[in-house]
Formats: sequence, C-alpha cells, structure tokens
Amino acid sequence: MEIVTKDELNEMITELKNELSDLKDIVKEYKPKKIMKNKELQEYLGCSYSTLEKLRDQNVIPYKKVMGNYYYSVDDVNRIFMN
Repeated sequence: MEIVTKDELNEMITELKNELSDLKDIVKEYKPKKIMKNKELQEYLGCSYSTLEKLRDQNVIPYKKVMGNYYYSVDDVNRIFMN
C-alpha cells in the first residue's frame, strides 16, 4: 500500500484537469465528415459493396452520383440506420 500526500493528490488532480481540458479542445475541433463515398460507407456500416448496391437499388439509402462516383449523406444514413 502506498501513501499519497495531500500535495501529491492535488498535483494529480491538476494534471488530470489539464489533460481533460486538452481533450475537450480536441473534441471541439473534431468535425465529422458529412459525405461518404462507397468504401467509407461500407466500413461505417460494416457491409459489403454488394449490400450497399442493393440498398441503393431498393432506394433504402439516398445517394448522389457524380461522374461515376456515389456519395452518401452521413446524416441521412444515420437517420435511416440508427433509429
């Protein structure tokens, strides 16, 4: 068993507060993607390309096709699958 002095405890608390403050700043700066391509959405949903293709064909998920690339709104996907 190790005895911790009051000064050591206060120092640990101060260090923890500083680390939490730094983490809070990092979280504030984080901005999630609003649009995903096929590969990103496959990883996000944990599905195969053929499953994604079926979801598109059955109009389950809205998408935009620009110059042969499919794009999906993260907000739309979350609304559909996270409810």
